[in-house]
Amino acid sequence: MLWELRRKALSLIPEWFVRLKVFMLKNELSKKGQERLLYSCGGLRGRFVDEIIRDYISCQLQGYEEVQRLYLALKKEKERLYKENQGLIYKVMRSMRVSPDDWEEVQDIAKFALYQAIEDWDEKHALSTLAVPLIMSRVQEYYEKNLKNSFLSYDEHVKEGEEDTFEIFCGAEDKGFNQAELKDLISRLEEKERELISLVYFEGYTIKEAGEKLGFSQKRASHIHKLALKKLKKLILGKEVVV
Repeated sequence: MLWELRRKALSLIPEWFVRLKVFMLKNELSKKGQERLLYSCGGLRGRFVDEIIRDYISCQLQGYEEVQRLYLALKKEKERLYKENQGLIYKVMRSMRVSPDDWEEVQDIAKFALYQAIEDWDEKHALSTLAVPLIMSRVQEYYEKNLKNSFLSYDEHVKEGEEDTFEIFCGAEDKGFNQAELKDLISRLEEKERELISLVYFEGYTIKEAGEKLGFSQKRASHIHKLALKKLKKLILGKEVVV
């Protein structure tokens, strides 16, 4: 579907414009010694095709309105693919045992990797075959760049009080909970736990920032966070919550 839309859009763009844009892209990439990134499987990568289409629309040359209509459909299709496959992000991060402290930054990196995989997907194989290795590679690069400890294996034992955040949230996904149902589970927590979890996982606060907003010390906020996650895990697994 993505490449069908791209081909239709390119068929409406004059050949001279495409050639000029490819020349400019080659020149720009060759300066960085990365011209090979321009091509995949004998053709232009999806992200560069999309750039050509966007530039043609921005120039408002003849027939750009129809090209724009196709580009909007292309954008909508990419958004659909992202929504349908964002579970890959959580499964990869769960398997790599990403620390709750790194949740926000690593999740952003993983999201970008999934978007990149969607753009470069040739549609000949399952999207996951491209997305999963790419997400893992980008997350690993993050840890290596920041000189953090290497990942725990998925099967490694997790100590009491150190439940893996992604195991909890992916556990909800595996059991068929959608976000609304997960929020309903969160609403069963005590007020301070509910507020802190909502701030951290739905509003983008760090645990420290959420604690400050709620008037807790960092140590207290961390304790409330761990306790809330333990309760959520028991709720997801259908076990009795021990307060």
